[in-house]
Amino acid sequence: MDKLIEPLLNYGALGIFAALLVYFARSLLLREQKRADDSAAEVTRLNTLMQEKTIPALIAATQAVATAQTVLQGIKYQQDVEAASAAKVRTP
Repeated sequence: MDKLIEPLLNYGALGIFAALLVYFARSLLLREQKRADDSAAEVTRLNTLMQEKTIPALIAATQAVATAQTVLQGIKYQQDVEAASAAKVRTP
């Protein structure tokens, strides 16, 4: 038997209740520790998943936005050049 429970059994009914209390408290503590360990493992798994999938997707999206911005700047520049050419043609 458990070292904590044996001395309590010498006190009769009160000892039995105290032993039950110790037993249930200990089982609750172990259950909560397991739950905390499982939660920590899940956090680690999700962090790894984020590093493997989410971050590369965000990098690709950032590169796509940068490319789109460069293309739009080129189009804007071309439109400005065409507008300037059209303005020169109109002046007498």
